[in-house]
Amino acid sequence: MVESVKTVADIYSPVTGIVIEGNFTLKDHPQFVNEDPYGKGWLVKMEIQDREELKELLSARDYKGSLPEEL
Repeated sequence: MVESVKTVADIYSPVTGIVIEGNFTLKDHPQFVNEDPYGKGWLVKMEIQDREELKELLSARDYKGSLPEEL
């Protein structure tokens, strides 16, 4: 779950797993999620239970190719 001053939202994962670590730095620096999502803005680390599920995910290139051009 992600909380902010205005809202609370669930986080959905495309793979089954157990959260083993949370990024508590975001409590004081939530802007990291937008500014550096692949670095300081990570949310959780997971232990994946079924690695076969990873085969169903898009690569970064395929995902970007599926977006409208104006993004």
